[in-house]
Amino acid sequence: MFTGGEFDHSLGNFGRAEWIMSDIRTAVRSQAAISFERRLAELRGSASDLVRRAIDEVPLALQHFFSQVSTNYTREPINYSVLLSQALHRGFEVAFATLNYETLLEQAASKSIGHNWRKYGFQYKTDHWQIAKLHGSVEWGYPWYAGGKFADPIKALEETGLPTTLKREWIKTGLRDLVEPESGMVHYPALALPIPSKAFVCPEEMEQDLQQFTKDCDGCLFIGYSGNDDDLSEFLKSNLPAKSLRVDIVSKGDVDEIAAKLRLIPQIANFSYARDQFHTFNDGFTPFVEDSIDQVLEAYS
Repeated sequence: MFTGGEFDHSLGNFGRAEWIMSDIRTAVRSQAAISFERRLAELRGSASDLVRRAIDEVPLALQHFFSQVSTNYTREPINYSVLLSQALHRGFEVAFATLNYETLLEQAASKSIGHNWRKYGFQYKTDHWQIAKLHGSVEWGYPWYAGGKFADPIKALEETGLPTTLKREWIKTGLRDLVEPESGMVHYPALALPIPSKAFVCPEEMEQDLQQFTKDCDGCLFIGYSGNDDDLSEFLKSNLPAKSLRVDIVSKGDVDEIAAKLRLIPQIANFSYARDQFHTFNDGFTPFVEDSIDQVLEAYS
């Protein structure tokens, strides 16, 4: 995702971020053990003001790119729509937790169950379901610079820099643009920087709602999850119940690797894996939706 032509084209609007991404790609290619996230973390720790300012521009580039994905990737995210409608029409109580920045899951909620997420801000929930965007969203931002001086966040960053602290309670949701047309308020993207030590970037109430749901859940369906996000792993260790849970993993070619990482979570290792409640689907999301989703959801009934 971060090395494709579309993202490279998107970076053309962000001079400093383009330089940082070029440096990261060079390092990753030359040293196979260095991942994108590790290299970005190394650069983030630089003493150079030039490097730090370039890192500050990366979330702006990510916000721009994934906004384009949200708008132009598809007219309707069919797989998400099928997943939501199938689960909810069976009467399940479901929490959809995503680490993605784009809004494809929210669009599916709008189309399949008629929920306007922009209308309700970060309250992506009803009595029966909730959506938690744990690493932020392209439509979220931290209020940053008031006064109407800047029409472009890049200009604001160049002239003012960032505040030393960006607090979760400051997050504003439902933004169509990082610069609000009426007030002139400039927002900085509320996105988790993709580094190994990333933390949740979402309103605290959203995390608390997910925490309450997780403590009484009956199973987990992981779709496209790498198992590399320590913040989510720690959340699951702290909140999954100590009982036999059904665990389903959907990925493409690497389910065994993901399963090994998930078995480091005590509740999964002690209760689910040992009791044959562990199920893997190795052909990707679309074949899972087409061939297996009924079977999996029926097992939860």
